[in-house]
Amino acid sequence: VVDAAKALVELANCPEATGQVVNLCTGVGTGLQSLVDRLIALAAVPLAHQIDDRKHGTSDFDAVIGDAGLLQRLGIVVATPEIDGLLRDLLAKARQEGSKPSLVR
Repeated sequence: VVDAAKALVELANCPEATGQVVNLCTGVGTGLQSLVDRLIALAAVPLAHQIDDRKHGTSDFDAVIGDAGLLQRLGIVVATPEIDGLLRDLLAKARQEGSKPSLVR
């Protein structure tokens, strides 16, 4: 969030960005299954993840990755987030609030 806020301030102060539509992204994709696998590993408790094929989404896209080209041409770089750190923070917050994993039916 801090990196995104810094990038927004840089964009606001960049005259070349005026009137432009700029993707605020790293240009690097992270797969949802990868995030789930990493979160399960960090949880350090026995968990299983199952995909319900009956609830498959309707998107025709296998991946959606933002194009950071204009952002880079403007000289603004958004750092690739340290995903494991973000997931650790998310897990700690959920544990602090007493959240328990549950099955969605």
